Amino acid sequence: MKTIWSEDTAEIMAELQRNNDERISMTLLGPALPPSFITIRSVGQNGEQVFVEFEKPEGIQLEGDLFVFYIREDLSLMRGFKLGALRQTNRFFRVALPPHIFEVQRRKFPRVYAAGGSTMNCAPKASRRILHGQVIDVSLGGAKVFGNLLGVEQGTVLSPLTLTLCFDERQREDVVVTIAEAVVVREIRVKEKVELSFRFQTESADDLLRKYIELRILELEMYD
Repeated sequence: MKTIWSEDTAEIMAELQRNNDERISMTLLGPALPPSFITIRSVGQNGEQVFVEFEKPEGIQLEGDLFVFYIREDLSLMRGFKLGALRQTNRFFRVALPPHIFEVQRRKFPRVYAAGGSTMNCAPKASRRILHGQVIDVSLGGAKVFGNLLGVEQGTVLSPLTLTLCFDERQREDVVVTIAEAVVVREIRVKEKVELSFRFQTESADDLLRKYIELRILELEMYD
């Protein structure tokens, strides 16, 4: 899911200077740190050391392993880097230029593994029977679930469908998303249970689902 985009100092400087010029909002993540939005204040040089200075939410103290992620809308991809040792004040922090920038997967519908405890509730269309399952993975285009789902087969339409999506870091609140309609595209029986893959009938524009996927990608990539 994550590959090195560049280890070239000049290219990295140009990329971060572009982010600074366009005032691109970046997401800062770290252990027990709520997702925080930061922007680059300057990219400069002090002697032989190239540095990047960021503006951060006032009052947040930064420590531990920290990662920065941002979206390149023009390329439809996500890039990021790990922060080194930093110097910080109440509103700003400064770090050395990162040695490399990586890219995260470039699929139209990035698919992420859901954290343990993520669940699905749904009903086959025109049925009063409620089905329950465990969410294995999810994207903006569909999901894969596992559970006691016998009687549901390829082509079955589910309407509505509710996903409760969890994070590994339990201090983050679960995300609850309701999908109006989905269709089963694959069915695999495993003893008394069934693994189902289904496609949302229309591309989901649900901001909650989009935000969950973005944050879950970051959570999975932080320590990969």
